[in-house]
Amino acid sequence: EGKHPQEACDIAVSQLDRELKRRRGKAGDLSLVALNNKGEWGVATNIEGFSFSVATKDEAPTVYISKVVDGKTIHEVASQEWLKAYAKINKRMCFMDILNNKVDDLKDLLIEDILDIVKIPSVKGKATNGFPFGENVAKALNKALEISEKLGFKTKNLDNYIGYADYGEGEDYICIIGHIDVVKEGSGWTYPPYSGHIENGNIYARGVLDNKGPIISALYGLYAIKELGIKLDKKVRVIFGTDEESGFGDIPYYLEN
Repeated sequence: EGKHPQEACDIAVSQLDRELKRRRGKAGDLSLVALNNKGEWGVATNIEGFSFSVATKDEAPTVYISKVVDGKTIHEVASQEWLKAYAKINKRMCFMDILNNKVDDLKDLLIEDILDIVKIPSVKGKATNGFPFGENVAKALNKALEISEKLGFKTKNLDNYIGYADYGEGEDYICIIGHIDVVKEGSGWTYPPYSGHIENGNIYARGVLDNKGPIISALYGLYAIKELGIKLDKKVRVIFGTDEESGFGDIPYYLEN
């Protein structure tokens, strides 16, 4: 009582910090703000680089950076360089919130498309004319490209060896690669391996983790970027491999063609 808000805050935070360390061996992040009826304010913290803003009838909005020296909190006005850097970080965080919200909006469509492709038993089969890794692998590849086209991407099927979906323009590109072939399902399944059974928020199917689910999820991540109108510096290509489980016969064909 009777102390300046800054002194009162420093005493309270310093004492609590010491007591927590004595009892528990460490103290978490602490910060305290106080204001008296004269409009005087105080802020104390044990967080190095703690930032806050103040605005009163006598003080324009000002951002401060704090540091602790001998149990007392020292405040310095944030520099323009600091403010610019903070603005960039905040903008990036807002951008990620918008992107994450868009992905959440697309969740049901994503699950539908994952279910469609995991129902195809794309185990490597006998090579026949036009189907280098069997008809079911080609069927899964074409399903992935069909999904890509539905989402508005340019697609290319390289003779059922491999395929891809593009977003953006230019010769240089960033590659996201996965595969839609799977190993044999084996025995011991609780639910049919190509049923796409959903229970307790989980999808049960061969390929849902390796690798149909992840590559379709990556495609939808790119779709969210496209739908938000985000322009990228380079083209992005999502590649759907077809022979990851049996020797990578698809990759040489891609590189050659």
